[in-house]
Amino acid sequence: MSVLRKFAAVVMAVLLMVVGTATASAATETVDRSRALQSCYGGAVSYKTMGIHLPSSTGYYRTTSRCNDINLRLDQGSDSVSAIVCFRRTGACNNAKTVKLGGGWHVIATDVLDGTDFRVQIKGNRTGNVGKVAF
Repeated sequence: MSVLRKFAAVVMAVLLMVVGTATASAATETVDRSRALQSCYGGAVSYKTMGIHLPSSTGYYRTTSRCNDINLRLDQGSDSVSAIVCFRRTGACNNAKTVKLGGGWHVIATDVLDGTDFRVQIKGNRTGNVGKVAF
């Protein structure tokens, strides 16, 4: 085999290793993200609104390490609701987010620290809205 052919074979082998490693790395990241989402949504809490506060006008949820954000899903009831997250320690509330019926999961607060107490205010055109909160 000539020197040129040997060189070409070595270059091809290196390229195949690099491409294979990059593909495996991307696949691992996709699997890790999928597992994280399953863990987050797998711990979701069901709700049915009777008033406008979740879990109640006097109760709070506490964030966990399962989710980085607070997520809401609307499965039955109003065509859409306005969701506001209010935090116990500061008394501050975020801007309203629109959550549509049957539209899957919606992030209603981002990058919330673990162990943070919060409640959700939901306003829609009906009572008896049903869905889930993941946090």
